[in-house]
Amino acid sequence: MKKNYSNMTEFAEALGLSRSTVSYILNDKWRERNIKKATVDRVLAYAEEVKFTPNIFGQAMKGKISTDVAILLPPYIYDHHKQAFFDFISLFGRKNYSYMIFPVKVGADNPEVFKQLLAFKVHNALLFAGSMAMGQEHYEWWCKTMTRHPEIRLFFYDHHFESGYDAASFPNNVGGAGFDRYKAVGLILRHVAAAGYRELLWRGFMLDPDLRNYAESLGLHISELPGYDQKLELSEAGRYYGELLSKWQKKAEPTAVFISDDIMTIGTVSYLLENGFRVPEDYAFISWDGLNISRYFLKPVTTMVVPHTEMIHAAAEFLAGDGSSRFTKIEPYIRPGKTL
Repeated sequence: MKKNYSNMTEFAEALGLSRSTVSYILNDKWRERNIKKATVDRVLAYAEEVKFTPNIFGQAMKGKISTDVAILLPPYIYDHHKQAFFDFISLFGRKNYSYMIFPVKVGADNPEVFKQLLAFKVHNALLFAGSMAMGQEHYEWWCKTMTRHPEIRLFFYDHHFESGYDAASFPNNVGGAGFDRYKAVGLILRHVAAAGYRELLWRGFMLDPDLRNYAESLGLHISELPGYDQKLELSEAGRYYGELLSKWQKKAEPTAVFISDDIMTIGTVSYLLENGFRVPEDYAFISWDGLNISRYFLKPVTTMVVPHTEMIHAAAEFLAGDGSSRFTKIEPYIRPGKTL
């Protein structure tokens, strides 16, 4: 049963008690007020029955709540981000950090979110995969906002260093950790070329002219695979690409395939293996994510690892106030498997 009490006064009246008595009980201060245990049990049982909780926003406005960390979360994150998100929750538990989660809007400034940070007296804000949610102009907004509020520290988690924003661009209460995506793509191209492949089918990030020219300088000929129905689950999208490759007009020489997602790569490889193809002899695969599951697949996936272990360590140092550098740029790396 759920009843909608708009405030604690209404809730207390329903029990025939004063608001102060109910407040002491719900805030676990009834012992110091010598409130009877029977009354405490009755209030708590009724609160559970009607799913009543105190107005936490009202408590925050009165300065009764402070928060160690706020996670600012965009509406869509990749699978490798989901893995890191729960690693952070585990970290906060070990450190006894209080934390809250606030959604951020995509492609917009977020003044309402910042009002919440102030209301809940947030000490540190972790903009989780924020670069997925904002363009260059929004970096400027965060920079100006954080300059005006030195009491809050902001950390860009999984920061895109190719954006050109680093420690010199932000006030002292802003930090971040991440890597350069362009360098990571270049690393993939070099890895494929060094393995002896000359044909590379590409499904993922847009290749700008500089990267295409770089691929050509390595002797790689790149063909882009078409898009897929966004309604498909990633594993099903992978099987779609498996079916597509099974009908592809493949050249005589070995062909490498880049798919920018471990789950999709696993789906593609699974389809090909089930239908008589060999991996990596017929098609070789390199992916992007570094998910734990990709290490234990029937064919462990060769993948560009998003370095969450190192980024989480840098974030933990920032939150503890003992980081040697506000912005930590991490070199990307490839984890070899058996698909390339």
